[in-house]
Amino acid sequence: MRERELKFIVPEDFSWTDVDLGAELTLVREEPLRYDTIYVDTSDLRLAGWGCSLRHRSGEGWTLKLTPATDGGLIERPELEFRDMAEVPVGALAIVAAYLRGAVVRPAVTLQTVRSPFRLEDAGAHVLGVATVDDVSVRGRGGARFHEAELELAEDAPRSLAKHVRKRVKKAGGGKPDPTPKYLRALGARARPNADIVLPQEGQAKSLGDLALSAIAGSTMRLMQNDPLVRAGGDDEAVHQARVATRRLRSDLRTFHELLEPAWAADLLAELKWLGGLIGELRDTDVLRRRIQGRVAALPEAGRVGADRVLRALDARRRRARRSLIAGMTDERYIRLVESVLKASRNPGFDPARSSRRVSAALVFLEDPVRKLRRSVGRLPGRPGDPALHDVRIRAKRVRYAAEAIAPGIGKRASAVATAAAGLQDVLGEHQDAVVAVQWLQTRAPKADEAEAALLARLMRAEGAAARQSRSQWRAAWDELDRRLKKADL
Repeated sequence: MRERELKFIVPEDFSWTDVDLGAELTLVREEPLRYDTIYVDTSDLRLAGWGCSLRHRSGEGWTLKLTPATDGGLIERPELEFRDMAEVPVGALAIVAAYLRGAVVRPAVTLQTVRSPFRLEDAGAHVLGVATVDDVSVRGRGGARFHEAELELAEDAPRSLAKHVRKRVKKAGGGKPDPTPKYLRALGARARPNADIVLPQEGQAKSLGDLALSAIAGSTMRLMQNDPLVRAGGDDEAVHQARVATRRLRSDLRTFHELLEPAWAADLLAELKWLGGLIGELRDTDVLRRRIQGRVAALPEAGRVGADRVLRALDARRRRARRSLIAGMTDERYIRLVESVLKASRNPGFDPARSSRRVSAALVFLEDPVRKLRRSVGRLPGRPGDPALHDVRIRAKRVRYAAEAIAPGIGKRASAVATAAAGLQDVLGEHQDAVVAVQWLQTRAPKADEAEAALLARLMRAEGAAARQSRSQWRAAWDELDRRLKKADL
């Protein structure tokens, strides 16, 4: 589930009925609710530090809310429910295992809430959401109390509804949305910033060490925020982002290797390669399945015979890949890796003399990946083979990641290189995906019956055409990158 809501801290006499929501929207009063809510966390409040909460609410069971994103006051976050359990659900703890890292959870705060709810309906009586006012008392904090108005959007409600309601609440004197979750508000002074990782402020990089720390911390944050979504399953994009984070971390360590202790960096690179292999198998299968499914959908109905068997084979491959990944993520090896990357994001163990150099010297970090990319392109024959083009893609991605890592210190020159490198990477990525699809389809051919064989032939023709089109485009993408590199004196 994905929760989408607006929150407002309001005075005690606030009522949704005092807000003019317009003629098209109607509030339908529902029965008031009373419940107790117990939030659990570690003694050092690790879940709170990551913006998560795990609660038990009377009459509802357990709810795990993951790190939120806020856009224009609208809070969006994944939410998982575990019904009718007296004890803390093991499944919930497993999803946030990378945040807990073996620490035990216990009750952290208890709330008593009186809720006044309204259904929000449109002119056709379709429910768009639930508007509530919560009178919240924090048990054991000297009678601490606050009033909170919320609008939780229905799954099919448009995002524009949040903007509309926000304006109407402001006009009624309700103030701006306040995205602070109840749990953090109830903790009060006990709530602290995330101690696991600290992201440097944008624009604050003064030295090469600052640049490296910012890049490593950003990649680590991406991995950690997607970790629970990968564990929970059902989110292909989270798998993609976790893979990107792992690749970026490896690239960051290589980009800034001159600043780092060699043995330490080599050990971490090896572990990240192990993790990347596990995530990569699942991600590659997701990409392949989406391509094949899209190709099948584009065929006329009569040409889809055998598609179910093909897609089932990919589903089975995905299940195997996911089992391997989750097994790896539940192993102590992975937790040790998480501890290592978190430590690296705070204190990578820089060489003081080199890391203190000013950011203006950062362009030097692009020289090695650019040299290797030029060499890879320069060795290509007139009609390069698929592996050779794949190597160019890998080198382009390396240039892109390095350029993005130093862009906060170098500015537009590095950003322009990164954009052009991404363009080349995209063209050659499409080529590689098509090549991989053809190879997988070819492995199916010997086992296919006549109908499936005909389908496989159609799919291979489509993927072959996609590969040829990418081949016709990659040289122009390289010329653009080459132009940007020369402009940056590389």
